[in-house]
Amino acid sequence: MTDLFPSFRTTDEVIDFLGGNGPTGDIVGAKPKTVSNWREAARGRFPAETFLALNRALKRRGRGASPHLWGMIADRAGNAPAGLQPEDALRSLEPLYDMAPAAVQEAAA
Repeated sequence: MTDLFPSFRTTDEVIDFLGGNGPTGDIVGAKPKTVSNWREAARGRFPAETFLALNRALKRRGRGASPHLWGMIADRAGNAPAGLQPEDALRSLEPLYDMAPAAVQEAAA
């Protein structure tokens, strides 16, 4: 099983890994300035609606991020909330992804 939460613990790390403010914004349909506001120095948290798109983008690159970056509580070992395996948590959100605008789906694919 692939560990979806291997190392990214800050929004800065995720944004930088995905190529910076512009490319990260492209993934979720946000302006670079908006993405800049998500960096650790400002809030240090992504909006909940970006969870699926950003995690898909990270997963395609063999990485993941801690759910606390979206305001979700993980246990001390970094496991997904409520005892779910990370893959199950993402799979449970598939219907939401299907309802997302086409531009978001294309960016996340």
